[in-house]
Amino acid sequence: MNEIRELFIYSGNAHLWDEIQMEMANARKRRIAEMRAREAARKKAISVTIWAGFILVVAVAVFLAMLYAISTYAEPLITDADLSTVLLLLGGLPLW
Repeated sequence: MNEIRELFIYSGNAHLWDEIQMEMANARKRRIAEMRAREAARKKAISVTIWAGFILVVAVAVFLAMLYAISTYAEPLITDADLSTVLLLLGGLPLW
């Protein structure tokens, strides 16, 4: 690298060497800034995914708790009919 620098200096193009060095430094800084931005975006995506998963788990737990509470304390609407009769009365298709 030192030989190339001396070539530029001896040929009278030292200003070009300085510009090349400055552009290489700027490219290195841009590359580092891009890597940092990608890392920050990745961390943010992981954080959002973790929060979304947590909220989903809490929502499912609340739903199951409510379903359990309703099934525990509620009286059945039709006591002598089986599930297929109830589904037929509601207009739904059997799930089997």
